[in-house]
Amino acid sequence: MDERLLSYYNRELAYIRKAGAEFAEKHPKIASRLRLDQDNVEDPHVSRLIESFAFLTGRIRQTIDDSFPELTESLLGLMYPCYTAPLPSMSVIKCHAIPSVPDYQFINKGVELLVKTEEFGNCRFKTCDDIHVLPVQVSDVSFTPAPLIGPAISDSVRTNNNARAVLKIGVAPITNAKLENLNHGHLRFFISAQPQVAYRLLDYLANKCLGGCISGSNMAVNYSDIRAEDITFPNINMLAAGDLNEDGRVDLGYQALTDYFTFPQKYLFFDVAITPQAWQLDDEGIFLFLHFDDSHAELSQAVDKQTLHLGCTPIVNLYRDRTQVFDASNCIGEHKLVVDKTRHRFSDVYSIESVISYNAKGDTEKLTPLYGEHQRTGSDNKQIFWHCRRENSDAYEGFASKGTDAYLSLIDKDYNVIYSDQRWLVEASVICTNRDIPSKLPFGPDQPLFDFHDGGAGLRLKCLAPPTRTYRPQLNKATRWQLISQLSLQSFSGVDALTSLKTTLELYDLKQGKETRAAIDAITDITIRQCSQRVIIDGRASVCVGSRCTLVIDDTAFAGNSAFLFGKVLHQFFTSICAINSFVITEMHTHHSEEPVHQWPATLGTRDLL
Repeated sequence: MDERLLSYYNRELAYIRKAGAEFAEKHPKIASRLRLDQDNVEDPHVSRLIESFAFLTGRIRQTIDDSFPELTESLLGLMYPCYTAPLPSMSVIKCHAIPSVPDYQFINKGVELLVKTEEFGNCRFKTCDDIHVLPVQVSDVSFTPAPLIGPAISDSVRTNNNARAVLKIGVAPITNAKLENLNHGHLRFFISAQPQVAYRLLDYLANKCLGGCISGSNMAVNYSDIRAEDITFPNINMLAAGDLNEDGRVDLGYQALTDYFTFPQKYLFFDVAITPQAWQLDDEGIFLFLHFDDSHAELSQAVDKQTLHLGCTPIVNLYRDRTQVFDASNCIGEHKLVVDKTRHRFSDVYSIESVISYNAKGDTEKLTPLYGEHQRTGSDNKQIFWHCRRENSDAYEGFASKGTDAYLSLIDKDYNVIYSDQRWLVEASVICTNRDIPSKLPFGPDQPLFDFHDGGAGLRLKCLAPPTRTYRPQLNKATRWQLISQLSLQSFSGVDALTSLKTTLELYDLKQGKETRAAIDAITDITIRQCSQRVIIDGRASVCVGSRCTLVIDDTAFAGNSAFLFGKVLHQFFTSICAINSFVITEMHTHHSEEPVHQWPATLGTRDLL
């Protein structure tokens, strides 16, 4: 329940007592039996009636002051569905094989994981990407400055001869595993370290890598070269996990901003393409040597065997379930959706997939959302729609738990509540979260204890990052500013360009922490100029007109963070709002550099044009 209601209640209660006392004083013959004054109410029954009345009028006052937010909340839910829903908890999981089953296994995106607790019940997560579980492990990792160790890389691969450091990664088979049976062409690593180490290593891999090679256990012979282009960074959509359908209305640029501010660990994955035949060259394992044109003392000291992990993927606290069936004939105005409690003690509705009604005869009807994508029919006057309203709450079934309750109304096209004398039942298929429970799970050695909901024989799971908190949406009066901002803050040119950009970023900074605020404040200037480029699409060359976005940042504000990653996310955001048949080039400058320190190529949406 909204905490502001207490303020409205106290004001209404004070007003009723004051007005009642004045009325009793002015009309003693009529109101003397009320025995009211401004401070006391002698009759306890009258006192209870006044308090009840103050509670009801307080709710009415609050709704009026919020300017009836149903319209703005509905528009936001239709145009920006993720903005009105709670942002679920996220984490990173590692999956590895055990010696008794030393075989390659493939885990599909969307596999359900389970955490069982006595205090909170079950928490369910889904994997956000595929996992290739190889019967290998990271055996050695080091970042060494010159003189370089390992074999030399070919001149055809090396981008220049100024190698200053090398990252050595050893990959060895687990017990009872044989590498000769592997035929896998890439390795995905997750960087697990302190933020200042993890993001610096990410910067080096993205911007300073000259290439590398693969060697055997003797570390003397170059079996195969690794080009700098063979190191790539996956773009993982956290909110489209397996059978949870990806909502086409969710703009990936806006989602990238939210992920950066709330769960930047999702960007700490990188892939290295290797020759599949390399596995057959040495039974004891292989070594990857990646050369860099710069060195750093902090990386040399902090990078070790525990920095890189194989078999990892982000996970998200989303799962599909059904609500308890309720009798629509007994539904007065709206009904609170309650997820089936037989499997989970704490559940919130993240989104509604479908609402179905059926009567005693077994006739069913799929209801459509009032503010949604549906086709009008000739019987619209009799058609039943559903509308969902959200309300933040601080308790759940008597337990302290912050979440968002969902209330379902059955209405006609004129927003009139539908009542029926016939007994018919309503049920909803929903996607759920476990409220704020994931952030309360213990984190440490072997905690929280994850397991597969189904399958997973011969595999073990380990949580590498503490589950994030669940972020509740800002509702009621706040939705007016959110909607206006979403519709108006789309142009970042002119004298107000910098202010517009920062205001937009603040909308998606749900965490609102010191480090995220520092990243936004680090942008000191933005300039957008028109430019033209020669582009090639489907083998055909053409000239296209686009925009060159120049950002100036204070890179000293990114201690323990990455200015490069921030610029990459901003580039993805700019390309997502780019006009049709156009493109965006993003350049990043610092105060002490005239040349761009980072530049991203001409991009339209998710497609690089050059």
